[in-house]
Amino acid sequence: MITDLDGLIIMSIRAATENDLDVITSIMVVAAGSADAGYQYRFPYRDRFPEDFARSVRARCWRYLSESLVMVYELPTMAGNSTEVVGFSVWELPASQNPVNVGLARLRGK
Repeated sequence: MITDLDGLIIMSIRAATENDLDVITSIMVVAAGSADAGYQYRFPYRDRFPEDFARSVRARCWRYLSESLVMVYELPTMAGNSTEVVGFSVWELPASQNPVNVGLARLRGK
């Protein structure tokens, strides 16, 4: 948790869970669909077939959650009574150097 000088929460950082899949997918669809040259090359018709593009991005996000350490970044909502995920990062580390148990076993509580 990151706070300002008055102790108010500015941002929270935590490991992603399976419950974050939809929001991670939404963030990636917007970011990759508009600015990422790799996605523009691989999905030249993403604007004509947004459902197919979103399905492909969702599969990639699931793979990230299954195989990597994914961290989400949350900010307080305007009402201040909850937080919302506004970004995420993917960390691909060798198993011997991974600080947490990642993969499907972690997601499913095993």
